[in-house]
Amino acid sequence: MGSVANIADYTKDTKPVIPPYLAVEIFQTDRVRIFHSTLAVHYVSDHLQHLHCDKRIIVLDGSLLVQMHTGVHRLLKDEEFIIPATVVHTLQNAGHIPLKFVELRTGCYVHDDELVKV
Repeated sequence: MGSVANIADYTKDTKPVIPPYLAVEIFQTDRVRIFHSTLAVHYVSDHLQHLHCDKRIIVLDGSLLVQMHTGVHRLLKDEEFIIPATVVHTLQNAGHIPLKFVELRTGCYVHDDELVKV
């Protein structure tokens, strides 16, 4: 008969893998989309631009840097920031823990193809 392995033998040296950027959509209508997002430590996004919608970010945990042509803005837990439509921006996790935030997109068109990498 074969022996039964202890699950602890397989999990003691493993750590959960967190993707660099994870966005889970939690609500959508024709003009509103809401995401719960997580950025890995030290993650920096591409230069992004929303062509038809504003993006409101509310930090739930961690520290976020938002870089735009107007400068760099640091957001901490419970702070929020609005990125107007058409503004090129990057998002960076500036903390030592995974960054968690809510992203609210509102505008006349909020589908995935309105977000472009610049």
